[in-house]
Amino acid sequence: MPNASQGGSSGAPWLLIAGLPSLAAAIYVAEKQPLLAVAVGGLVVMGLALWLVIWRRRCDSWKIRARTLGELLALTPPQFELAVATLLADLGYRDVRHIGGAGDLSADVICRDKRGRDVVVQCKRHAPGIRVGSGDVQAFIGMMTVHHRAEQGIFVTTSAFSKPAAELAAAHQLQLIDGDELTRLIERTQRRRSRKPGASP
Repeated sequence: MPNASQGGSSGAPWLLIAGLPSLAAAIYVAEKQPLLAVAVGGLVVMGLALWLVIWRRRCDSWKIRARTLGELLALTPPQFELAVATLLADLGYRDVRHIGGAGDLSADVICRDKRGRDVVVQCKRHAPGIRVGSGDVQAFIGMMTVHHRAEQGIFVTTSAFSKPAAELAAAHQLQLIDGDELTRLIERTQRRRSRKPGASP
C-alpha cells in the first residue's frame, strides 16, 4: 500500500537528541577558538540549506501535475490517482496520501480538509462518454461510511456521472468532481501557482 505523502517525521526526536551534544561542542569551540567556530558555523549553515533543498524535492517527488483533461486521460490509473492527490494538495487539503491499489476498499486517496475532517477519495479515469453509474457511487458511500468512517467523500472522474448517481450523491452529501470540474480546478490551481515566485510548473 504505497504512501504518496505522509505528514510528520519520525526522525525528529533523534535529530534533537543528536543535536544537543553538537550544540554543547559548538559553544565550547566558540569560547576557545572563535575563528574556527565561524568556519564551522558556515559549513553547518550550508549543510542545512542543502538538506532543506533535498527534503523539499523529496516531499514533491510523488506529485504529478496535469495541465489539461487530455493529460489526465493519458495517465495510467495509479498516475491519475497521484494527479488527483496532487490537485487536492494544491487546493489546500492536508495530510494527502495515495493508498490506491489492490484491496484499497474504494479509497484511492485519503486526506483532511481545511476543517480537519477525514476525507476519502475515489478516482475513476474513464474515457469521455463512459458515465459513472449509481452502483459505483453506492459502493463508495458504503465503504466510506462503514469501513473508513470518513466524514467526507469525494468521487472524481474524467468523464461524467449518470443522473441516478448524481441524485444518490446529493442525498448523501457526497462531492462529485467530473471532467468539466476537474478542468476548472486545474486552471484555478495553475493561476494560483503562477502568482507564486519560484513556483515549479
